[in-house]
Order: sequence, then C-alpha cells, then structure tokens
Amino acid sequence: MVVHRKDDDDKKKKTIVIPMVKEVDWRVAKLLALEKEGKLTDEDRAKLAILTEEQPFASSNNSNGNDAIVVEEAEKVTEDADYSAVPIEDFGLAILRGCGWKDGEGIGRHPQVVPLRILPRRPNGLGLGAKPPQPESGAKVVFYDNIAVRGKYIYIYIYFRTVKVKIKLKKKSKRIP
Repeated sequence: MVVHRKDDDDKKKKTIVIPMVKEVDWRVAKLLALEKEGKLTDEDRAKLAILTEEQPFASSNNSNGNDAIVVEEAEKVTEDADYSAVPIEDFGLAILRGCGWKDGEGIGRHPQVVPLRILPRRPNGLGLGAKPPQPESGAKVVFYDNIAVRGKYIYIYIYFRTVKVKIKLKKKSKRIP
C-alpha cells in the first residue's frame, strides 16, 4: 500500500490519498500469449481488441501490419500493507480520493453534493448495537412515569413492563428538589 500525502498551504491538515491498484487482466494475458504463439483466431483477436479497448479503425499511418500491444509482463512483488501509516478515521476517504473523488463532489451518474457526515469514533470494545456510556457520572438514571405529592409524603409510581411499583417517601423539607 502506497500512501501519498498532499500538503496544504497551512500544513496543518494533510490529505492522504491511497492510489487505486491497476492489475493486468488474466484474460488479456492469456490472449497475448496465444498471439505470441501465433494461434490467435479472428474471434480471439476481437476479444483482445475489446478487452484492450483498441480502436479497430485507427489511422492508417502505421500500415506496416505489425501492430503489437505492449503489456508490462514483469510481475510486481507486493509487499505487506502498513495499515498503521494511515489513521483509521481517514482510511475510507483516502481510498475514495485514490479512485478520483474530490472533497465537495458528489458520486454517481448525477453527482449530487451531500454534506459530509463524519461520525465520532466509538469506544474500543463497544459493540455495534450498544450505546456508549454517558460522559457524566456512572450513576444509573431512572425515569419516573408519575410522581404524586400528598401532604408530607411523595409517592413515586414506576411502571416496568407489567409491574407497577409504588414508592412512598417522607419529605424532609417543604421544597421538592
């Protein structure tokens, strides 16, 4: 994995681009091998022209009859990707930039500009369906459905599934917090 960094004017924000890997199609390599052996039929020549996007009616300046397609045959040795070179938050955007996407452009046949939505990073070990803990205190928050004040007592009614719980508290002050 090759990572290119484009420095902006202020050099504070660096744009990371992961270029798209282009590989030679195995079908083209097979047809080129048949062409070298001289066993290429007209049908195979047509397939080769389609796969290499060759123009069938090119200019006739090169009329020596020996049109050849040059394909780099040297196999590139791929090295293990260093995923720690790119922060996780920027990895998806870097791949899109390598495919030709630019910040502020839409994607598709009718590119509609949609505001970029970058979500906050989830805590480690938190599952997809789990809710992150509240940043305040770790105390449990209980929501009361009904509170009644009668005289010097406070009645709290909690409904949990099919159970109704009634809690009777004696107030110590005249003011309810």
